[in-house]
Amino acid sequence: MSLQIKTNYHFRPILSFFDLEETEQKDLADRYESSFFRYKRQVYDLEEFTRYENFLPFINPDGHISDTYFSGLFIRFSPCGSAVQVFQFFS
Repeated sequence: MSLQIKTNYHFRPILSFFDLEETEQKDLADRYESSFFRYKRQVYDLEEFTRYENFLPFINPDGHISDTYFSGLFIRFSPCGSAVQVFQFFS
């Protein structure tokens, strides 16, 4: 099996709890100190990502989260740390 990666290389801004919409704040009320980003109309909490230390050519991700056993997301922080690039992976 090969690992397939899909991305558009756009940076997505990192948001605070107070940058979220009111409905999103209600769903995430217990996480008001966390940092978030939006990807494909879904809000992700950066604290849910696991640090990724293995090397992947051309991506070099900082973290990952799994949706299923065979799919998930990699993220890479911008040099200034105010945004993330998102890479969807599946095999």
